[in-house]
Formats: sequence, structure tokens, C-alpha cells
Amino acid sequence: MAVQVVMRITFLLLLTYELAEAAAPIAKPNCSDSCGNIYVPYPFGKTTGCYLNDWFKIVCNETGGSPKAFLPRIGMEVLEINITDPYNDQYFWIDPGLVRVNMPIVSSNCKNRSSRHIGGVNISGSPFFFSSYRDRFISVGCDNLALMTGINPMVVVGCKSNCIDKSMIEDSELEYCSGFNCCMTTAPSGIQVFNASFRGIKEENKTSEECKFALLADDKWLNSRTKDLSYYVQLLEYVPVVLEWTASEFTTLDPKELRRRNSEEYSTDYGAEYYYCLKGYQGNSYLSTGCQDINECESKTLNNCPNKSDCVNIPGSYHCNKPKSPVKPKSPVEIAIIVICSSLGALFLFAIIWCLYSDDAEDNTMV
Repeated sequence: MAVQVVMRITFLLLLTYELAEAAAPIAKPNCSDSCGNIYVPYPFGKTTGCYLNDWFKIVCNETGGSPKAFLPRIGMEVLEINITDPYNDQYFWIDPGLVRVNMPIVSSNCKNRSSRHIGGVNISGSPFFFSSYRDRFISVGCDNLALMTGINPMVVVGCKSNCIDKSMIEDSELEYCSGFNCCMTTAPSGIQVFNASFRGIKEENKTSEECKFALLADDKWLNSRTKDLSYYVQLLEYVPVVLEWTASEFTTLDPKELRRRNSEEYSTDYGAEYYYCLKGYQGNSYLSTGCQDINECESKTLNNCPNKSDCVNIPGSYHCNKPKSPVKPKSPVEIAIIVICSSLGALFLFAIIWCLYSDDAEDNTMV
């Protein structure tokens, strides 16, 4: 009986340890946190009670092969959702949460294009904004001056591309979007409307009748398409775009609650606020469970201690114990001195004992 009790206690302790080491939750309790291979963190969710509001509702279409996720309020397919993680992100403080979506390409005078994809995109009033750090404005066409429309009239964003002879394509520098048949520039910050107008460069007051395209595209996608982008775009109807998302308009956390969740607050350059985990913590700041401590000692890449046994995890960080100095082996001379001293000490002690014994024997004889 006692053995069974000990085994049960041991099992419970091990289970508690495993739960403590498990990944921090990203979705609400009893809510699915994925659609296929796409993570669905709160405030996003798939079923009622699992998402913050309809803007963050995810429809997971599991018919016809691998599941696909959609944001029905903005009518776009979702490719990826990320919670803010400034300590593991190349842009550090710049980005709030990110959602990567497929967005239609704007086209003009292209007879073989689907008419429903001619116009642009308007997500005004939503918690989503086009990312100026991760998206690029691109236009494809010959003798083309393309301007973004629907943005602040005081801001002019556009680019122009000249015509190119096929013989010029042999120049590797012209294979990418370099101003011949294709041009590219940065997108403004905090915009929620994307559309474009097209004109000819030679006659800038007249609308060009050539087939032309305009799009916002994700940097990562662009970097993977290194050749003849002007031709490749013509084969597509959608391209990946990064949207920034914030939930501060719908939920507000006071400083005390943020501390309890091991989180902080930051603002975008267009005034939207967002929350993120403190350094050394992971999880979801938008959940009441907040962010949990990362055990850096369990990862070879998160600590620089020479030995795992020297690493001590502390809340939000770690430190390395100073390794004990190795015991220096003694030289033969030192060993000889120790042996001689020990022998002399033993002889001295023996002599004292012998003297005491002799005196005691003499006293007994006299008696």
C-alpha cells in the first residue's frame, strides 16, 4: 500500500513538472489553436466564444485537400498569423501582430484577367493595416506611371517603369524589378485602402491603354522571386501581403494587469497600441493566462553557460554559476614533503605516548 502511494505521488510530481514545462497557451481554453498548419492565436478563433469579435473570426475550410483559413470580414485567405514577438524579430519594436494573407492584384486593360480582380482592396474600419516595413508597392507594365490611390491626398506614392527590349533581359541586373517593365517602391504607414491608377510616361495626362498591374507584396515572397518578376506577376491573381493587426480598440489592459500577465504595451507610428510578452517570457498577452517564463537553461541557443549544470533559470532570464576551480595535482616534491611530515608527526606522537606509558609503568612498580 505504501509503495502504491509513493508511486502515485511521484507520478503527480512528474506530471506537474511536465505541465509547467509545456508551451504557453495561445488560444482560449477548449478552443482549437490551428487550422491545418496555420496557428490561430487569440484574439483570433474559429468558433463562437473563441475569437474577440467578428473581425478576428477564422473560417477553416477543410474540404478539398489541406485545410485553408479565411478572414470572412475582409474576404482574404490567411497564410500565417503571428503574435508580437519583438525580441525574436528583425524589425524589433516596429511590428504589432502580423497576419499574412493572399490579396488580389490590381489590373488595367488586361483582357484575359478576371473582372472581379480588377479593383483594389478597402479594409477601413478594421483592426488591420498594410505593413509599410514588410510590403512593397509594385507595378508591372511598359511605359507605365503607377500611383497608389485611396490614401492621404497629401501623400503621393508611385513608381514608373520604362519599356525594355528582350535583348536587355540577358543583363542579370535587369531580370529583377529594376525600372524596366517593372518598378517598386515602399508603401506608406498605417494605410487600409489599396488601389492604383495608371498613366503613360510619355503622355502623363493620358490614361495608358497597355495591360498593366499593381500590387502590394510581402518582402519574403519578393525575395524568393529573383528573376523576371514582370512576367511572373501576369500569371497570378493573388500575392502574399502582410497585414498588421491590433486589438487595443476592443480590449484595454491597465498597467497592473499587464504586469500580472508579464507583458508590456507599445504603440505603432500610426497610433494603434498592442501588447507583447516581456523579454524572457512567452505566451499570449491577450489571454488572461498571459506570458510564462522561458527556461533558458533547457535550450542550447538561449544561454551561453559552458555547461548545462552551471545554468540557473530565474524569472525572465538566467545566470551561470561560476564553475569550481579544478584541483591542481600535487607535484612529487609536495607529496614527499607531506609523507615526511606525516611520518615525523606520527613518530612524535608515538614518542609522547611511549613516554607517558613508561612513566605510568614506573609509578605502578613503586606502588
